[in-house]
Amino acid sequence: MFYYTYPSYGTVQKEGERMITQESVREKLIQKCEGLKVKYIAKQIGIPRGILSNFKAGSRELWQETLESLNEYLDKCRI
Repeated sequence: MFYYTYPSYGTVQKEGERMITQESVREKLIQKCEGLKVKYIAKQIGIPRGILSNFKAGSRELWQETLESLNEYLDKCRI
């Protein structure tokens, strides 16, 4: 099994798995946020609201661990 490492955030991905990107999670957040407040989502994944707001606006990127937590939360979220 091969693993790829992405240097900017130390992303590790197993071969054949779909890569989680900043852009794909940002788009998912924007779609899901129509029914939920950013403050609520930030609290659920354990990060400050300001960080999530800036990520949503495209003015910052998230660390890989946070990005994966957000992606997982958004996948499970029913809106």
